[in-house]
Amino acid sequence: MPLDNMQALKEYVECTYECHENTKIGLASLLDTSMCYCENGEDEKAVSMLNSFIHLAEKMKECKQVSADEADYMVREAKKIIDQIEAN
Repeated sequence: MPLDNMQALKEYVECTYECHENTKIGLASLLDTSMCYCENGEDEKAVSMLNSFIHLAEKMKECKQVSADEADYMVREAKKIIDQIEAN
């Protein structure tokens, strides 16, 4: 389920991932917004928010605020969720 996977990714960002607080809030906020859109059946907007999440994670990797492994994990998980949403 896309929502379950988004929640798991959000918990990873909030609990496991160690970074600057504003980065953590930004990433979690994008996931929250995406979950709201998904719950309301607005899949296109949910995917857009996940793409923004991916973009931010990749930017943080470039700035060395996120390790390559952590960023790659978050991007990989977000892309899986996008695939699940688009499969519906």
